[in-house]
Amino acid sequence: LPGHGRTLAEFGASGVAAWVAAAERELAELRRRFDFVGLVGVSMGGALSVIISSRSARVGVPSVGDPDAGAPPGPDALVLIAPYLSMRSRARRIAALHWVVSTFALYLPSREDASVRDPVERERNRGFGTVTPKLLHELRGVVSRARVALPGVEQPTLVIQSRDDNRIDQGAAAESFELLGAKEKKFVWTEGSGHLITVDRGRERVLELTGEWLSGRAKEFSPTPAGQPRR
Repeated sequence: LPGHGRTLAEFGASGVAAWVAAAERELAELRRRFDFVGLVGVSMGGALSVIISSRSARVGVPSVGDPDAGAPPGPDALVLIAPYLSMRSRARRIAALHWVVSTFALYLPSREDASVRDPVERERNRGFGTVTPKLLHELRGVVSRARVALPGVEQPTLVIQSRDDNRIDQGAAAESFELLGAKEKKFVWTEGSGHLITVDRGRERVLELTGEWLSGRAKEFSPTPAGQPRR
């Protein structure tokens, strides 16, 4: 994503508009190349996946590179892994007052040991470990847009969430799932891991569930005959 995996300055200058646009471009490229597209989003990636998959969020959105074409079709199936669809109260307060907080602190610590309980994987974590007040404001924008978009998600959706997630409480996770508009949806709890369940203890089950869900949806998928609109 723009700003990620580069420098702290580039990270601090990035934002929700660039993140959503980048995700839309990648989805559009996949749609051009493949009949079936499954989308997997982790943490904030889960929120971005909801935004670019939601029918309601995509109405009137121009396709990347072609303002007259309309938004490209969404994916055919979704897996949301610990999707960041809610913010803790302290983070919300900082996000709301980011312009004030920034005058006192340019960077805030963001790394929590509880996010990855596996000590080996925790050491391998390549995240910056810091965030700016402005970035929390941008993250709040992602969460807000995703929450509004949830009822417009129509694709078969699997949600995988740890009961011990240090960033998202169980009630908020369950509430977000209920807001999903998909007729076919499934919620699976895992235990013993933190927020980053794709690398933490029990990750094998998370990856297995993801593969099974996408494989199952792909087997049920019938490509649209040439010359006809996609289903």
